[in-house]
Amino acid sequence: MELFFTSFHKKLLQEIPAVVWEKSFGGQLQDNVHCSIVNQDNQYLFLGDTESKGIGEKDAWLFQTDSLGELLWDKTIGGSAEDVLLDMVETQDGGYLLFGYTQSKGYGKEDMWLVKTNTLGNVEWNKALGSVNVEKGQVIRRTNDDYYLLAGSIDESADPDRDTKLPAYFLWLMKVDVNGKVFWENKIITDELVTVTDAFQTYDDGFLVTAAGSFNDSEIENPFLLRVDAEGKVVSKNWLGFEDEYRSIRALAPLWDGTIIFAGTISDAKGNKDGWLVRSNIDGIFVWEKTLGGKGNDEIYDIIRTSDGGLIFSGTSEGGNGNKGNQMWLVKTSLKGQLLWEKHLGNREKAYAVLETLDDDIIVVGSSKLEKNFLNLNRRSVDRSGDVRIIKLSYDRED
Repeated sequence: MELFFTSFHKKLLQEIPAVVWEKSFGGQLQDNVHCSIVNQDNQYLFLGDTESKGIGEKDAWLFQTDSLGELLWDKTIGGSAEDVLLDMVETQDGGYLLFGYTQSKGYGKEDMWLVKTNTLGNVEWNKALGSVNVEKGQVIRRTNDDYYLLAGSIDESADPDRDTKLPAYFLWLMKVDVNGKVFWENKIITDELVTVTDAFQTYDDGFLVTAAGSFNDSEIENPFLLRVDAEGKVVSKNWLGFEDEYRSIRALAPLWDGTIIFAGTISDAKGNKDGWLVRSNIDGIFVWEKTLGGKGNDEIYDIIRTSDGGLIFSGTSEGGNGNKGNQMWLVKTSLKGQLLWEKHLGNREKAYAVLETLDDDIIVVGSSKLEKNFLNLNRRSVDRSGDVRIIKLSYDRED
């Protein structure tokens, strides 16, 4: 049995999956997907924003498909202004908690926004969390004790009544229950405004949070790594970059030995970009780092650990397969960062998210840009319209 298991996994690591189906979703304006999950029924849920439907400038957009990519339902959520939900988790009752920011309700210019839906995406309740300043919710994670970590940012720099001697930027963490009741919160000072990109719960029930921002008044973006304990109190916070070099961490994957794989992008002084992988301990001490990519610009946006013991990254690649434009870029490596295979998909497309289904297939989620402008129903020229692109790939497991 052990020999069969080992050879089966070795086979999966070496195979390149083939496209099973591909679908486009969206309307005549700009539509995006920010994250996706496989629910307990092996159906696929996608969360994004839309300008093509809804009642506001931009509304949150939640839709679900079956395993064949057929649309089961879709919902828009929002008011008359811009309302965006960026992340989601499935709750114990089969519904969903969605997290982002709203301009249509709340206390200020933008507030953190927490939305609870049932299994069909119907809103059960929603709450704005914030003040007269700008607060954005960016990441939500379910905790080991079935509560939820909320992570986002606060910008007080535009407040005309603010004492300029006080800090202006914060990373905001909260722990809430499924009804949105806050159990603790912590506002952590940062030197510059940051955008939270990922988070996970560590072995000691604390949390590791990654963010993107700049430091020392530099225009170069670099990753910010924050470690907190189980009550959100700071254990350590570090910048993991250099003032003359752009680096970003967009996603992370914890490993069984307590180390983490960070995935993102690195670029040189000329702006040439490659995918960037780092294996690190929870305090940001590198075990190794590697770059992935070709002659064009390549970026990584998401990472998953796969059931066969590998890693899959999604992003965008310029010039793959002789194509002059950007393509969806799918890369598989070992846990040591060894390249096993890569695949380029589509044209003028980017892959923002990747997930593995309950039957070990792969879903890639991204966006496509139309080649030319066109006139929408209101006869306005649209130059940045695009659809959501979803592609399912599968391994050939026949002997």
